[in-house]
Amino acid sequence: MNYDIEFRSISETTFLYKSTRCGQSDIAQALGEIIPAVFQHALKHGIEMLSPPTTLYTNWSPGLVSLKSGLCVPAGTAPTGDIYVETLPATDAAITIHVGPYETLTNAYGALEKHIAENGRECNGAPREVYLTDPAEIPEPEQWQTQVIWPITSNTLNVPPPTRITLCEVFNV
Repeated sequence: MNYDIEFRSISETTFLYKSTRCGQSDIAQALGEIIPAVFQHALKHGIEMLSPPTTLYTNWSPGLVSLKSGLCVPAGTAPTGDIYVETLPATDAAITIHVGPYETLTNAYGALEKHIAENGRECNGAPREVYLTDPAEIPEPEQWQTQVIWPITSNTLNVPPPTRITLCEVFNV
């Protein structure tokens, strides 16, 4: 699959989430529990949801994956119980959209890593997946769209700087 990749600057955003550590083969099950819990929490507390479900992969090893999954919300949102709130800092990022089953997302990550390196930058922070398609509404995995956002270092080549946008604008595809 060919990927259209662009560099963008993403503004600081507030993230409402739950976190977990699980085996790689258990990611789908973990997200199937976390995402609805965060969504229900936001509904129950009247919290405006500013993004589709989003996952940050904070640590990836052969044994376990650490992740945070949730939604972007307005600044000032308070944490409650096992639902946390974090401010994600402004960052430059490489962004692409993967179309297909989640099992083939590694192709998007590979394309991003190559593009980032070829443009004199380095990966710099937890990559994010934004689930643009709801599998309950579109059951065919080959139609699922996932935006992959990977924070990067500043430019070490003479490449024009990215355009600054808010994280909410990233989702407008």
